[in-house]
Amino acid sequence: MDLITIEEANDQLRLDLESDEGSPPDYSVDIRFAEVERMIAAATSTVEDYIASYVVREAPTWDEDTAPAQVKAATLMILAWLWEHRGDEDALAEGYLSVAVKALLHRYHDPVCA
Repeated sequence: MDLITIEEANDQLRLDLESDEGSPPDYSVDIRFAEVERMIAAATSTVEDYIASYVVREAPTWDEDTAPAQVKAATLMILAWLWEHRGDEDALAEGYLSVAVKALLHRYHDPVCA
């Protein structure tokens, strides 16, 4: 389950995705919709993988309605980075999260003892 909605992604990326005049909006009429959905899934997976790689206790099972604000913010930051660097193979090969994203997610993992 994704951690952010298409509406939140649209607001974050400032895409002004086209929608029908109906309520609620049907963003799927915009040709960028599928790409944004893929990036939402990738951002969600990145956040979940980061948290799961450090969590000793049971991994959280959040969705777009139950995810804490910090987790949603980190997901939106990753989404924005993916959108900005789409098609840039070198940027995607870096394989690290920004300090800001890690700071937002830090509270959700247990300290590791050696």
